[in-house]
Amino acid sequence: MTRVTLEGGLGTGAGPRARALEEARNLRSARIREGRRARLALEAEGRSAATETAVKSLHCPSLLHLATHGFFLSDSAGALPSADDAGGGEAEQPAAAGTASSEKVPPLLHSPMHRSGLALAGAQRVFDGQELPADQDDGVLTAEEVAALDLQGTRLVVLSASDTGLGEVRRGEGVMGLRRAFAASGATAVVMSLWSVLDEPTRQLMVDFHQRYRRTGDAALAMTEAQRQFLDRQQADGTLNPTEWGAFIVYQAATQ
Repeated sequence: MTRVTLEGGLGTGAGPRARALEEARNLRSARIREGRRARLALEAEGRSAATETAVKSLHCPSLLHLATHGFFLSDSAGALPSADDAGGGEAEQPAAAGTASSEKVPPLLHSPMHRSGLALAGAQRVFDGQELPADQDDGVLTAEEVAALDLQGTRLVVLSASDTGLGEVRRGEGVMGLRRAFAASGATAVVMSLWSVLDEPTRQLMVDFHQRYRRTGDAALAMTEAQRQFLDRQQADGTLNPTEWGAFIVYQAATQ
């Protein structure tokens, strides 16, 4: 029986959090209908299970879906974005990667593996400059921390968030960021995005992608087919907008 772990740095209410909550629940229901186990960690009514500690404790799930907030900062950026800004949303002009949105944020770190990461439950407190209890993690999972995860045997990681495929190119080392981090953690393939994504198109694309992936077992093919289907619908409706579906790529991180 395949074990599926679904995680998200989520909350209740409108915007990116509401989209992520619906997305994760839909995926969990689909896996259970197929007779497969699924674990869903969500943040609701102030009681969060989708914590940095929970993600770090994962042990080789076959599929890991993170419907949360991603961030990447260039070396010229001065601060981390807020969790809401990092998640995309329905803004007409998505914020560029590395855009500072608050003065009360942690100082910039030099390593690109610290300037790229995922915002899980509780991360907004850090972005808002709030003091954290000594026994709680900060909710910011950096690329360096991702590299230390135990994902050997994980066939697919899906990062349903903005800017998760970005990083810093270094000669002889490739792209330093979440892409490198998940490869180091042992994941076979990673779905990630190259720019800020909008909530509803992302939800639709992810539902279609997972349906096709369950049928084919080929992440790259499933994403290609899902994006082509999205394009066909837009062409039929006369609403062509590749930015709504073209951000996601499948990175083959390792051969297992």
